[in-house]
Amino acid sequence: MRVEQLQQHPRTLLQWVHERVKVRAAAVPLVHAAYIPHDESLPHAHALTSTILFNGDTVSKIYAPGVLPRLIYWLAFQAPFPYTHNQAALRAAVLRRNLAGMLTEYWYGENRVARALAIDLIGGRYAITSEFVAGQPPLNRDAAHAFLDDLARRFDAVGLPTWQVDPRQPRSMDNVIETEDGTYRIIDLESGLVSPLASPRAWWRAFQRGLVPIYDDVYFDLTRAWVDTEQDEIRTAMGEQWLAELRELLDCAESEASAWRASEPRIWSRLVLLLRRVFHRSIPIRQA
Repeated sequence: MRVEQLQQHPRTLLQWVHERVKVRAAAVPLVHAAYIPHDESLPHAHALTSTILFNGDTVSKIYAPGVLPRLIYWLAFQAPFPYTHNQAALRAAVLRRNLAGMLTEYWYGENRVARALAIDLIGGRYAITSEFVAGQPPLNRDAAHAFLDDLARRFDAVGLPTWQVDPRQPRSMDNVIETEDGTYRIIDLESGLVSPLASPRAWWRAFQRGLVPIYDDVYFDLTRAWVDTEQDEIRTAMGEQWLAELRELLDCAESEASAWRASEPRIWSRLVLLLRRVFHRSIPIRQA
């Protein structure tokens, strides 16, 4: 449309501007993941903050969150979104996922979490590669909800983050696959968003440890205490070697999580710890 025509019809001008802005805004990844170049003819999927590539018996998840998720993470921790560039964060995510998987093996008799296999570079971007779980979305949502509810309570008891499996979280059902034999398995434990939606108990735990805001944090003191309490039963059910591997995985996961936290400013966490020192109040870390 010519400029002269637009000037003669203000309403038309506004409509033209609106359409142009709408087209431009749609191309900006505000919430959803930015486009990652890939072969459209190969199996893939798009999640809220990532692109998922299917490679036969493995799956690679490449994070590229939009402006809003990256902004929220920066406000929370004053650092770029971790799963796009921070190798310590990526290693911590892999180890956390496999730690959760080992614990589900003890609880349910088989691993209910897709095992993370590696951190790969794909097209110059980091990806978390894990085993492919064949299946479909849960056929019985009530049964899947009950599974997630049980799993979330178990995670909470041992200090694992519950956001990705909490049935009250609207997208948690997307993280569950029902296999051919009717077993439910978790395919994703890495959060795309920093969310304030947590129970008062969860926030109290975070403040006790100076881990605020809450984001994919394992409270390793709780995990170790649970393992120590349960060790005789674990040894009987799984064997001494399995228990030793669990403890070794705990050590590695805690080391990488500490390196991840140390690589970021995290002023809110530092402020909480500073206030505790200033007021000379030693807030006890209770096993709760």
